[in-house]
Amino acid sequence: MAGKKVARECSLPKMRCQKRPSGNHTAYVTLSGVRVYLGEYGTPEAQERYNRETAAWLARGRVLPIDDGDITVGELAVIYTAHIEREYHDSKSVRDRVRLAVKPLNDLYSRLPVREFGPVSLKAVRETMIDARLSLTSVNARIATIKGMFGYGAENELIPGEVFHRVQAVKPLQRGKSRCKPPRVVHPVPVKDVEATLPFLTPSVRAAVQVQRLTGARSSEILNLKARDIDRTGDVWVARLEQHKTAIHGKTRLLCFGPKAQTILKPFLLKRKADEYLFSPKDHFEERKAATRPGKGRRPNQKPNPRKTDHVVGDHYDSAAYGRCIRRACEGAGVTAWFPHQLRHLAATELRALYGTEAARAILGHSSLKTTEVYAEADEQVALKIMGEIG
Repeated sequence: MAGKKVARECSLPKMRCQKRPSGNHTAYVTLSGVRVYLGEYGTPEAQERYNRETAAWLARGRVLPIDDGDITVGELAVIYTAHIEREYHDSKSVRDRVRLAVKPLNDLYSRLPVREFGPVSLKAVRETMIDARLSLTSVNARIATIKGMFGYGAENELIPGEVFHRVQAVKPLQRGKSRCKPPRVVHPVPVKDVEATLPFLTPSVRAAVQVQRLTGARSSEILNLKARDIDRTGDVWVARLEQHKTAIHGKTRLLCFGPKAQTILKPFLLKRKADEYLFSPKDHFEERKAATRPGKGRRPNQKPNPRKTDHVVGDHYDSAAYGRCIRRACEGAGVTAWFPHQLRHLAATELRALYGTEAARAILGHSSLKTTEVYAEADEQVALKIMGEIG
């Protein structure tokens, strides 16, 4: 069923013929529910216009141009959101980012004609974000997303180009020069807190945490691993990821697993099929069921238990569920709650201290050393030792 739906969405509307009593039949094509007339049916001019109209329709994201004086901010937001849904159907984080950015814009200016939207309007949207206690980084990122929406509209001739140029005049907020909440500084999670948390995690989540700490990978990169992704022919196992955060920029992502990571991964690789995710919440429920009724199953005549909720156990953890598992384990261990991305910061700090910033950059998959510096904190112990000797 899904395959048929995708095929319908990808197919191009056909040229059709509207017959007339005079015999001069008219060619037309239906685009976005609107009939576009192309001229006399069967002529080269009609075919040429059909090619031109359908190509422009596809270039705009399967929407027709709207009169510059009629399109509203809300209509542009709907068109842009639909575009993001199509382009990033496999990236929930991108879709959520656009949805959160567009919401305050719609709350204030949904019915305003686009031609009347300007820098002051965008600043008013930004003020609502500041009032909602968003951090400086979040506010700037969401305003940049809104600018991107207007850029998409101008690029596809949905709005006047000068509107996009006007909103571009709004500069990002600077630290200390606005009433915006300062961005949160992410520190590496203390090693002792990680070790204290591990016994309170389920086997799958515990293994994911340990592998993430060793590799410095993003949570999504670890959680989306499948058995077939890992090349185990060499001494160091390698996974070349097709889907990752920077894949849309044409970058490759390589995960390397040494002896320690291999030891953690082996039990999961042995019990998984090639196309199954390595870290699945189903393991936890199966283990809990076995512990509750060891060696027992359902009786042949036993009636099925009715479902009490609509919750369905997924085939792998997503980042949100992964974070919730860690927070609950932190409560059980009595340590300050930490979140998975701090493991990446921890790995970056340890790698830089042992092998230098360039090595840390290569393993973390960063394009520049500047990004790695954000993740890797300075090794205070080294600084204290040096200054104790020379200072």
